[in-house]
Amino acid sequence: MLALPAVMPQVHNHDVADLFREMADLLHIRGGEPHRVRAFQRVAQIVEALPQPVDKMIRFGTLQRTPNIGDGSVHRIKQILRTGTCDDLSRLRAQVPAGLRDLLSLKGLGPSSVRQLHQQLGIADLDQLELAAKDGRLRQLPRFGIDAVHGLLREIEVRRANRGKVPLVVALRAFEEIATRLRDVDGAVTVVPGGSCRRRREMIGDLDVLVESANPKPLIEAFMTLPSAREVLMRREDGGSIRLATLQQADLRVFAPETWGAGLHHFTGSKEHNVALRTRAGRLGLHISENGISDRATDRRLSLARTEEEIYAAVGMPYIPPELREHRGEIEAALDGRLPRLITAEDLRGDLHMHSTDSDGEADARTMALTAAKLGFEYLAITDHSQTLEVAGGLDERRVLAQGEKLRKVESELDRIHVLWGIEVDILADGTLDL
Repeated sequence: MLALPAVMPQVHNHDVADLFREMADLLHIRGGEPHRVRAFQRVAQIVEALPQPVDKMIRFGTLQRTPNIGDGSVHRIKQILRTGTCDDLSRLRAQVPAGLRDLLSLKGLGPSSVRQLHQQLGIADLDQLELAAKDGRLRQLPRFGIDAVHGLLREIEVRRANRGKVPLVVALRAFEEIATRLRDVDGAVTVVPGGSCRRRREMIGDLDVLVESANPKPLIEAFMTLPSAREVLMRREDGGSIRLATLQQADLRVFAPETWGAGLHHFTGSKEHNVALRTRAGRLGLHISENGISDRATDRRLSLARTEEEIYAAVGMPYIPPELREHRGEIEAALDGRLPRLITAEDLRGDLHMHSTDSDGEADARTMALTAAKLGFEYLAITDHSQTLEVAGGLDERRVLAQGEKLRKVESELDRIHVLWGIEVDILADGTLDL
């Protein structure tokens, strides 16, 4: 394996915000000052909502003039942009065991719960949490009823099944950074994700990058020298593999335009779907591979399969969308003409959870309603934070009522979209609502 020089991948605003949220959570677990925890949370929200990339705003001096972003925050952000971390975060990570940090990513556990588990039951990692859930100790703590405990056990089971994988949104973000670079290379016709990423599975292991091009060499060179590449794992004539800075493996495959459909289909999967399709092809006297369609008896090439539709047509069925290729009855449904129609963005009728500038949103209600109408939406609901979440500018009773009057006015003026009025209300520690 060839080690590459350390190059920091591009750091986006959401990356910086995530690290500030992590600092807030770790400080909370450590029992740090509440005002510092809130300050880190506030900076995370501000950075995520910035109108421009944070590195650009630092360069032009506009970040330094942003309200609630002090010199200390600017210093931390500069460190993050330069090294991927900052002194405070490194110190907190050293103080909080890795196992406790891992618990934070479980749905249903926040920093308060993790701190409680550690202080009262000595739980420091996933294994200890699972044992405490199974032997009944968790039930001794407030807010850990039977439903909560069962929910945690399900989350732990999912975590173990998905170890080494990343959420689809993270994989797509990594793919787009790679694809942006490859699309600029001369000769690149099409760049798409393959494997489970193209099939839109929830969790993604290795990232497959599939490219249509008659000239693979410059694409392979661009892939191997990506800023996000940590090391080169393998190089082939038609692609290669690298380890990204996130430790995820990315695999490149380049196919000539005439065999693009065959290669795209083969490396989209799933394996079980492809096996079932090849089995049907075999019964029809055909052989299907990434190289095309051939006669099974004579090995004579019948088609290079320029498109995926040719693959399915060869075995007498309509095109099956990638999201359905999991060998769960889709082949039988295709043969019977029962393939479901997938939901697309055009099917969306509205959005029932939107924050405006009345709390921590990025646009006012009128702007969002106009945009929603242009998208063809029939309705939207403005649901800002309630008063307990001061860091997000939550609404008290007076401001909520005033917002209601404003929304009625917006709806009457536009007269082509329903503007609904709601609120994201916090549940207080005693179980009551804060509004």
